[in-house]
Amino acid sequence: MKIRPYTFRWFIFWLIISSSIITLLISGTIIFLLRQSTFAAENMERARQESKILVRRTEGLLAGIEESIGILTQASLRMDTEDFADLLQAVLPQHESIRVIYFLDRNGQTYAVHAKDHRNPLHEDFIGIDFSYSSLYSALQNSNQSVWSDKFISVLSGDTSVGVGIRLENHTAIAEISLEALLSTVEIAAESSVRLWVVDKRGELIVDTDNEFSTGITNVLGNRAIQRVLDSQQLPVTVTVNGKNYYPAADISEKLGWIFMNLIPAGLDNRYIRNTLIDIIFLSISYLVLALLLSPLWSYRLNTQVMHLMQQSQKIAEGHHYTPQKDWMIREFHELSESQKIMADKIFDREKSLIRLNQKLEDRVQERTRALENSNRELQETLENMNRMQEMLIQTEKQAALGRLVAGVAHELNTPIGNAIMSISSLKAETRELGREVSSGLRRFTLERFLRHCDEGLDIAERNVSRAAELINSFKHVANDQTSSVRRKFFLDTMIHDVLLTMNPMIRHSRHRMETDLEQKIEMDSYPGSLGQIITNLITNALAHAWDDDDRGSIWIKAGRISEAPGEGIPMVQISVQDNGKGIPAEIRKKIFDPFFTTRLGRGGTGLGLNIAYNSTRNILGGTLNCESTEGEGTVFKLKIPVVAPLLQG
Repeated sequence: MKIRPYTFRWFIFWLIISSSIITLLISGTIIFLLRQSTFAAENMERARQESKILVRRTEGLLAGIEESIGILTQASLRMDTEDFADLLQAVLPQHESIRVIYFLDRNGQTYAVHAKDHRNPLHEDFIGIDFSYSSLYSALQNSNQSVWSDKFISVLSGDTSVGVGIRLENHTAIAEISLEALLSTVEIAAESSVRLWVVDKRGELIVDTDNEFSTGITNVLGNRAIQRVLDSQQLPVTVTVNGKNYYPAADISEKLGWIFMNLIPAGLDNRYIRNTLIDIIFLSISYLVLALLLSPLWSYRLNTQVMHLMQQSQKIAEGHHYTPQKDWMIREFHELSESQKIMADKIFDREKSLIRLNQKLEDRVQERTRALENSNRELQETLENMNRMQEMLIQTEKQAALGRLVAGVAHELNTPIGNAIMSISSLKAETRELGREVSSGLRRFTLERFLRHCDEGLDIAERNVSRAAELINSFKHVANDQTSSVRRKFFLDTMIHDVLLTMNPMIRHSRHRMETDLEQKIEMDSYPGSLGQIITNLITNALAHAWDDDDRGSIWIKAGRISEAPGEGIPMVQISVQDNGKGIPAEIRKKIFDPFFTTRLGRGGTGLGLNIAYNSTRNILGGTLNCESTEGEGTVFKLKIPVVAPLLQG
């Protein structure tokens, strides 16, 4: 699409505007980022200080409840039950925070209860309730001071509450505080109107000053900031809650056992940052308005000079000679005018020479074009033939590998299936023998022996049939993946175990040992067929080349996550196949991934195994395959691939 050019006046106009906008964007962004970092540091420090103050003030406000409970508990030890009940009815209505309070004897059973339903503390529905099973009562048995509980559902009121208990001598008092009352207490203790969280030891959110409906039903143990507080780690700079960013700070109350977290709005949710951004935008708009007013004047002055240069250029194009004017406002324009005159003189001199040279070049280009077309045609045909031959050899190698896999699995299945058949035959003979015993008089000893043999035989048959089913299932997975090359999700350790299970006959019949170290439950979204074939080729290559015929060695397969690719943020895994064989000489190591390169030419080697593995790693899995080897110390192949494979083109 052809772009419509601007006039010089409009070009100067847009140049001034665009440069102004870019300058404002860069300077405004730098100012905003610098101010934002300063705000972030100040708000984080403010949040830390307010968290500590909030803990101390909340503990002080709740200490009044503890003191009241302690006084009532001492009174219960010195008063008879009737007088104590009258005291509860007179005193506790003044404590709006206490929803229910109950007093327990040495066995953990209630002997007095005061609730908001105004029933007598000695009402028969209240007396004798067993609270010895509660975690708060158990904690009080091992403590000589007040204990605060996590969130729980009250068995007396049916509401979500927190509890505080005090034990004096053999009597215990437990008060239930509603989450609404706890919210009011925390709001009174807070110095500012920022968002506040109070979280108990189990991660239950018991106070949220911005969303009281989430308290008592939300567990935030999985929240990154809460987890770091519990692990005594540094909090992140910002956290996201319900789609909003906050500067977090937290402190743990040793007395209450709760986490107190301050959440100060971050980013554009913070009014200081938002006001700074508004100021920058206002200044930028003012600057742009001034540039819009001044740009037409400058563009007109420059446009006059440029128009004169254009007229001179037109004269040159028409073949006329001219004398440059001398009243230029800009020195560079004057120099350009002089250069135009010199250029016009030289153009006439070179024009004739160029016409002659151009004719010679056209003849030479046509001749060489014909020669190149012939050469390209021959090279294209040769390349197509080589590609077809290589594809046929690769497919043959894949089918041969699958054939070896089928033969090995079939041989492996003989043992469990034969054992199962033998066990079933033995049970059949036992059954016929039992039939003869029944006709002649069945004895208890004979029946018990028959049942014992049946149990042993069926157990042997079940184990062997299960082993055969496991082999068949692994073979089906590996064979289906290697023949279809379908992309799917799978666990890396399970896929490698399936591949090793199908290769077990080949490994067991060699003189070498296989060991694995696989990280569990790495979920991949890739091509298990191609990955399985790569691992198979690497193990087969080690068995064929790493040792001499009489040696015994070991192969280690390790798999696990590695750090993300630099600058890309892509999760990666590394699979290594290592042996303790004789290693690969340096001059051979440079060629091992080349197609058709093999050190066993004429002895079963095709030179395609490592080439297929290398190409599949790069072109299908989107990873890398490297080889490290030292002569006499072994070889290790390192396969690095992304957890999510790239999409194949076509």
